[in-house]
Amino acid sequence: MKTVKYVAMLSQLAILLLAACTTDAYEKGEGEYSGLRGDLADLQVNAEKQAETAVTDEDDRLTFVNPFATNWIQKGDTTYRAYIYYNKEEGGAARVVSAGQVLVLRPRREDKPMTDPTGLESIWLSTNKRYLNMALLLKVGQDGSDDLHHVLGATFDTIMTNPDRTRTMHLRLYHDQGGVPEYYTQRSYASIPLDGLPVDSVCLRVNTYDGWRERRFSVK
Repeated sequence: MKTVKYVAMLSQLAILLLAACTTDAYEKGEGEYSGLRGDLADLQVNAEKQAETAVTDEDDRLTFVNPFATNWIQKGDTTYRAYIYYNKEEGGAARVVSAGQVLVLRPRREDKPMTDPTGLESIWLSTNKRYLNMALLLKVGQDGSDDLHHVLGATFDTIMTNPDRTRTMHLRLYHDQGGVPEYYTQRSYASIPLDGLPVDSVCLRVNTYDGWRERRFSVK
């Protein structure tokens, strides 16, 4: 899978990871977007760098009737994490309307983790319990420099044994504002993979503009 080993560097000009589709998502009636769905999913990419199939966080397997390529798919024969808008068709087929890359943040230790505040819309556990997902509201802007970027990651703090002998992994969101001006807000999606973690639950702390927020999820 294409991942961010520790940090994800996001251009201030291209920080919006989800392809613009807000208007389409609220179309009414019987048009192209009347049955539009949006899901986080793992995309399977072929040798020609086209996304052909996907597995959603509900383990729904989709085959695209319109395989697509995009600038963030840079490697063939691999898997990418993405948010997709699509219409379902018969037999597990799907017609993709738009797709955007989702950052994959693998937990790592960090002696001096950066915890600049960020906006946080939500944190949720995927239905199949493979990912801890976040919708982040990052402050962005332009000051004439193309070298500024946000840096995101997942910092591993510790694993604690609870009184009932279950084990909890404690994580923090790593966030370096990187000098990006805070003029307006854009939503970005990130996922922390949970497969193979030797724990029963995960606790994630995020420093927001309203103070620290903490969520705990059972992953077993």
